[in-house]
Amino acid sequence: MRKFMYVAISVLLATSPALAAPILSGPYAVSGVLFCQVEAKVSSTGQLTIDNPGAGLMDVTSSLLTFDPGTGTYTVKGFDLQMSSILEKFADGSRNGFPPTSLSLVDSGAYSNTATAINLRGTIFKVVYGHINSAGVADGFTGVAKDGVEGQPKTCVKQITAQHR
Repeated sequence: MRKFMYVAISVLLATSPALAAPILSGPYAVSGVLFCQVEAKVSSTGQLTIDNPGAGLMDVTSSLLTFDPGTGTYTVKGFDLQMSSILEKFADGSRNGFPPTSLSLVDSGAYSNTATAINLRGTIFKVVYGHINSAGVADGFTGVAKDGVEGQPKTCVKQITAQHR
């Protein structure tokens, strides 16, 4: 019975048409989060030191992401809150890390997409699209990506959720 089910599923998958990439067009309201791991070293005395730049960065965004399928470009405008996940206080009173900081978010670049991924200027999100309208435009999507901070190793994860406006 299991062999029959495996064969039946294999035949269905082999004969199923490939999913076409939906069109991303116009403005999408987007929320996103970014979490970067902390890389800490422990000395022989038990002292922790954090060496990787961008370590422990946490970031949340609310933005308007606009796609132009004619040119294959996107623009983003919105708001960003960033903070370090660790705010160290040393015996001498000095600190390392930073509290939540509000920033403007402005970005643009090239994009491409497939049925399962969106590439935003080199950051590749694995995505699931929501409803696709009769014109082939995705009404929304959610995705995850592995990323680095300013060229550092990819120790960060991003998640975005978008809804067409």
